Amino acid sequence: MRKPIIIVISVILICLLSGCSSSGSTSSTHSKIDCKGSIQQIKAKMDIKINDGVIMYELLNPTGAVRWEGEVNNKKRLSEERNFSPVSGTWYFNVAAHNVTGEFEIILQGTD
Repeated sequence: MRKPIIIVISVILICLLSGCSSSGSTSSTHSKIDCKGSIQQIKAKMDIKINDGVIMYELLNPTGAVRWEGEVNNKKRLSEERNFSPVSGTWYFNVAAHNVTGEFEIILQGTD
């Protein structure tokens, strides 16, 4: 049996993104995971804690379909886990942050 594929994206947003503390600042990050072979399930877990600003996120499967999207605003927390049927190819996770202080962690895991 093959070991599960795990990709962890962890970003501290306390002015980590260039210009984050300046007024009107927007930054974005894009991550991807390649889903190949015998992966039976994709698990996505997200933990967001922000003090100020807005974070918008979306998870796209290889066909371009949005599988998970949302927005977290000032002084909010999101801690959620979702499971998806695998679609072979590259999955993309996009995050845009506007005037954000706080942190987030995203875990994408493919299991066979």
